[in-house]
Amino acid sequence: MVDIDTHKMIDLIPSREWKDVQQWLESYPNLTHISRDGSITYKKAIDMANPKTIQISDRFHLIKNLIDYCKEALKYY
Repeated sequence: MVDIDTHKMIDLIPSREWKDVQQWLESYPNLTHISRDGSITYKKAIDMANPKTIQISDRFHLIKNLIDYCKEALKYY
């Protein structure tokens, strides 16, 4: 977890198992926005921990997916 204002690391999730991630997230009830990769594990854990949290695709994966889709689309031209 990184503070969006200071860009300093606050904590690190010790596991990628959805139940562990859910429990970890529940220890931070004040989170309103979470940037994550496309992992279904993280989506499920966030939904279970706090369904009102806004989930945002992280910048790296957003750009990578856009490039991949553009490459695929350009194959047909």
